[in-house]
Amino acid sequence: MLHLLGLSIFGVSLFLAWTLTSVMEGLAPRLGLIDQPSGRRVHLRPTPKCGGLAIFVATAAPVLAGYLWILFAREHPRYLPASVAAEMPRMLEHARTLLILFAGAAAFVALGLADDLRGLSVSLRLGVEFLVAAALFFLTDEVRVTLFSPYPWTWLGFTLLWVVGITNSFNLLDNMDGLSAGVAFIISAMLLAVGVITQQYLVAALTLAFMGALGGFLILNFPPASIFMGDSGSLFIGYFVAVLTTVCTFTSFQEGNFVAATVPVLFLAVPLYDTASVVWIRWRSGRSIFSADKNHLSHRLVGLGFSHRDAVLVIYLLTFLCGVPATLVGQLNLAGTILVLAQVSGILLLTAILERAGRRAMRAQNSGARPLGEATEQRTEAGS
Repeated sequence: MLHLLGLSIFGVSLFLAWTLTSVMEGLAPRLGLIDQPSGRRVHLRPTPKCGGLAIFVATAAPVLAGYLWILFAREHPRYLPASVAAEMPRMLEHARTLLILFAGAAAFVALGLADDLRGLSVSLRLGVEFLVAAALFFLTDEVRVTLFSPYPWTWLGFTLLWVVGITNSFNLLDNMDGLSAGVAFIISAMLLAVGVITQQYLVAALTLAFMGALGGFLILNFPPASIFMGDSGSLFIGYFVAVLTTVCTFTSFQEGNFVAATVPVLFLAVPLYDTASVVWIRWRSGRSIFSADKNHLSHRLVGLGFSHRDAVLVIYLLTFLCGVPATLVGQLNLAGTILVLAQVSGILLLTAILERAGRRAMRAQNSGARPLGEATEQRTEAGS
């Protein structure tokens, strides 16, 4: 019965997101939510940018409706399946946390919508994000990043950096059709696996609703997209992924201090790699790290000859390869976890090396020089 309930949550969210995204696509011109082509954009025609509202509503509505049903059925238990009734006490314990989480989500959506409509300064955006993250920390015990520090005064700083950092990583990742939503979908699928394996049903329910909303939006956003999510969507997605990775418990065995800290980092390895690399490129070139450009991983892949769709698919695959081993970390000992970390680090290092080699080849080709491999091959033939 729980499997059927989970499929229902996913299906309702998917249908709701697809329907609302289609509606928002028609409303966008009247609301002034149109993304115009520019030098730092990859799209060539004006495109609606209000899909984030659909993702938020499609995530929140089924979960909150389910809680209302449980509250009603508490007085009428015959309307609840036995398996759901058994979980009802634990679900009700989390009702307050759930409301706080979605209130924070609404604040991030509103912030993104204001930025889409009017444009906000970086300082204002970051200030609001830090305030909302701090409110989460103080209003609920379940959204806390401690890194197992024995000093409680450090927990607030860790939580603020995690929530705001991951939120903006997905905001930065939203630079190509289907990219941010697709990566979030893959990460959520791996979080769902952890939630199911460890019987964390609240995490599973939230993740299923989120995945359904992302899937419904991707129907219209996968390249070539007919609608974008806008900042309202990218901020909500980043916020919700950050929250899910703090609410979820990843390990329970004794040497889990190090292990539990690695799992969400492994899930989010690709967005973090994209953020770190683009910040490094901007800083090295003497520009503001907050300036917009085409130096993201997706843009760099396109510069190496990939189509936009292939670049997105490559990043999907990298996310999958980095995250899948992390779903098993909770069942490994410390040595196994270190091996998984080494594997993921190797995947990212290989990506960086291939990028570097590709850029060198492109520079050599553009300058008219013969690539090194070709010159060596010709010398070998001459020698033979």
